[in-house]
Amino acid sequence: MLTLLVGPTCVGKTTIWQAILDADPKIKPFKTCTDRPMREWEKDSKISQYHFLTPEEFTIERFEGHFFEVEKFAKNMYGTRKKDLKRAIRAPEWYLGVMDINGALAVKEKYHHEALTFFLLPPSIEVLKERLLARGSETEEQIALRLERAVSSEIPRATLMDCQVVNENIDETVKFLLMFMNNHKESMDFLRGR
Repeated sequence: MLTLLVGPTCVGKTTIWQAILDADPKIKPFKTCTDRPMREWEKDSKISQYHFLTPEEFTIERFEGHFFEVEKFAKNMYGTRKKDLKRAIRAPEWYLGVMDINGALAVKEKYHHEALTFFLLPPSIEVLKERLLARGSETEEQIALRLERAVSSEIPRATLMDCQVVNENIDETVKFLLMFMNNHKESMDFLRGR
């Protein structure tokens, strides 16, 4: 079963993803691809949410048809490999990934019964902006672009995901998501006769 965390930049997707993986070792990381450089904190992370490719590697894989979906944002490419997606969808294990709204919608369109999607919302746009500024890895132009995308394109489509969660407190959000996922898994196992 594949579960995806979706939401605007700096809403806490990666932090929550890592916390859930740490809390339940039975859940496996689902990774997407990007050609953007690693951020400093990603170099020290024990698990990354991405397969980091060079722009050339990304272009070759795209040309060869390895991607299920591809998105360009802020001059960088992001994509989901078909083989990784099929493995996570078909596996008896639980996989957890982070994906943008367009990728998650593409997954839901094709695999609507095999994927569970959570949209993480910030407490407010002001909090989102504060988190972006505190991260310190984007220019003012990039921050404005990310906030514009959050307000105009991402948050308005939150209801298209299976569940929406306001991330005010990381620990509470992780606890809620784990509970929801476990209840969902029990229901799916019952329906499949496991």
